[in-house]
Amino acid sequence: MIEVYNTFTPHACRQLINQFNADDNKKPGTTGDDKLKPEWKQSTDLGCNFDHDATEEYNKIIRPGLLKAMNLYVDKYYVLKTGANFYIDPTYNIQHYKDGEGYAESHIEYMPWPNTNFMYRMLAWMVNLNDAECGTEFLLQNKILLAQQGNVSIWPAYWTHHHRGVCPNIGDKYIATGWCLYTPFKASDT
Repeated sequence: MIEVYNTFTPHACRQLINQFNADDNKKPGTTGDDKLKPEWKQSTDLGCNFDHDATEEYNKIIRPGLLKAMNLYVDKYYVLKTGANFYIDPTYNIQHYKDGEGYAESHIEYMPWPNTNFMYRMLAWMVNLNDAECGTEFLLQNKILLAQQGNVSIWPAYWTHHHRGVCPNIGDKYIATGWCLYTPFKASDT
């Protein structure tokens, strides 16, 4: 259930990288618990939000390619159309991994932390903004997705798809990454 779609043009990817490099709001990358753990993850991150005007320039570029990839994924896994009520989380990140950096620790995207949307994560997505001599390793699937410009990868957010970056990174690697959340049922829905 790990799918890859090439839905971003090289021009769109270059635009995102250029905007990211010029943005003064970047910060050192943190793990899911919002902590700096350089033994796990070393990167420079920019938090974005589809609902905020402050990141509208990024959103205009990311939204079309992401929606196209998501529609292809849902078409392949049709049960998502009929058996799951989910949406793209408005929060996402753009990340830069410099030479020698990476997300070396195996992790999943779902976390049952109260009062966060992490517990409603159903799918994860990642856009490779440049070609890089590394990728993402899915341990149980024994699969490495190479970092190829324009590719959007989508996979389940659960323990079945724990993953890590192929580290250390060689050269620069830029990605945009985010999630799809399911809408929990309320007692009145049943």
